[in-house]
Amino acid sequence: MRINNIVWSSIITILFQSSPTFTAVQIVEPSQFEQVIQQHYGPTVVQFAASWCGVCTKIKDHFNTLAASSADHNKAIIFMRVEPDDALTKKYNIPGFPTFIFFNNGKEVHRKVGVDTIKTFQADMMAILKEHHLIT
Repeated sequence: MRINNIVWSSIITILFQSSPTFTAVQIVEPSQFEQVIQQHYGPTVVQFAASWCGVCTKIKDHFNTLAASSADHNKAIIFMRVEPDDALTKKYNIPGFPTFIFFNNGKEVHRKVGVDTIKTFQADMMAILKEHHLIT
């Protein structure tokens, strides 16, 4: 799946409007991923996932719930789901799926590889967000 430039510019516009969160954009091209990371002044949570990854599929709804629950906090957080190509996997040293990278102002502040349990996923992720002051 490719997102053409018109659709992508619409997504960027939506991202930078006043909505407190943005949930799960499927981004395929590495240049698009880089654009969001570098242009967003604030926290971004990225789930690197693969369509063949069973755990990635199981936590998809939990990731969306996490994004929605973060709307209660006062910082504009972007939540993104990315299926990386080989170049992006190498650049960000993705050892397996799912890998979550937490960015703040374009810089990586935390990384979590895998999911301990589905039951504790949201609490674990919220603890990381709070620990790094990405939410209040």
